[in-house]
Amino acid sequence: MISDPQCFDCIHLDRSGDFTILRCRAFPDEVPLRIQMNKHDHRKPYPGDHGIRFEPIAQEQTAATAIDQKPRTTTKSRGRVRR
Repeated sequence: MISDPQCFDCIHLDRSGDFTILRCRAFPDEVPLRIQMNKHDHRKPYPGDHGIRFEPIAQEQTAATAIDQKPRTTTKSRGRVRR
C-alpha cells in the first residue's frame, strides 16, 4: 500500500510550490527520500534536519492550506453559495 508522506501533515512543509519536490524548514533543498517514503519517522532526529522535526498541523489548518479553500456562506434570500 502506498501512503502519503508524513510531510503533508507537517506545519514545516513548504506549500508554495507544486509538490514535485518536497521542501520544508528542515530541508529547504529537498526532503530526503527516506522521509518522503515514510521509511523514517521524522519525529525522531535525521541527519541534516537542524533540529527541526515533524509537527502535526491542526485539523482546521489543513483545510485552510488547500488551494482555493475559502469559507463558504449561503445567502438565505437567494439560496446561492458565495465565497
